[in-house]
Amino acid sequence: MFALCSHLLEGGVKGLFGGSQTLLRHQRSGSRNAACRTPLQYQTPAREALRAVSTRTGVPLADILGRNRLPPIAAARHEAVWRVRLATGWSLPRLGRFFKRDHTTVLHSVRKMEMRSAHDLELRAYMTALSLPAPTPSSSSDFLFAPSPLNLRLMSEGDKDGYR
Repeated sequence: MFALCSHLLEGGVKGLFGGSQTLLRHQRSGSRNAACRTPLQYQTPAREALRAVSTRTGVPLADILGRNRLPPIAAARHEAVWRVRLATGWSLPRLGRFFKRDHTTVLHSVRKMEMRSAHDLELRAYMTALSLPAPTPSSSSDFLFAPSPLNLRLMSEGDKDGYR
């Protein structure tokens, strides 16, 4: 009836079931090219981090996830492991499963990024900027219209429903 994409078969039973549902949905809508999408079509923090590293370094996702050991590709892979760990908080074995590597290889990537950042000021600034948490209001003075003690007293002296 319709041909399955080869990458959908690689995912096992779950990938096959999900892939066949995707193909059926696209077949009903009349879209043929959209049916054969990459496995990274759904956004998750890990995939967003991978795409960000690929964009920053110029190394394709296939090379980052592949087995090539050329220095620029290996450096991008180390950065990807570090950034996915930062984005997800996954354990080393979980990261290893995601990247299809041993957890000690993942540990080596994280340590390699720390060593590189000690010598490369630009990389250190980049890693620091990503590691900082988003600013959140810490006190009532950070709010634009924070109630003052005088306003709180006046509001409590009013009627029970808050009107005078």
